[in-house]
Amino acid sequence: MRRVHSALVAVTVSLLVFCSSAVTSLAHHSFASMFDISRVGKIRGVVTTVGWVTPHPYINLDVTDDRGVTSSWYAEGSNVKNLERLGWTRTTIRPGDSITVCGYLGRLNTNSPPLVLPNGAVLERAMLGVIVTSADGREFQFLNPNQTSCPL
Repeated sequence: MRRVHSALVAVTVSLLVFCSSAVTSLAHHSFASMFDISRVGKIRGVVTTVGWVTPHPYINLDVTDDRGVTSSWYAEGSNVKNLERLGWTRTTIRPGDSITVCGYLGRLNTNSPPLVLPNGAVLERAMLGVIVTSADGREFQFLNPNQTSCPL
């Protein structure tokens, strides 16, 4: 009976480890698969959500265009550890803040929607953020410590 119990525990632990790594693999992606480095842009809006999460922190913001139409945008950053090294905390940017984000826009010609964008975000309104600028003009690197300016 003890052998059966040990085998059951081993199988259960193995399944938990496998499922955990499978979920992590699905949640992570290459930037090139989602974002197009030949398409750059800048958006200005009001922060609705800040996701201080692994593998990639993100900011959702409401952006109003020239016609007065508001749409929800998603800006993804590097990773929590890199951003902390750059001086970020989970409260550097907060809901209600007006910000500008520049970076690389989402790919438009993908055959299947990625499962990794939170809160129903879509690639047509997604960006790999490089620089986040607060309303008072402070700039925060959101992607790479070596990239200190917008790609525009």
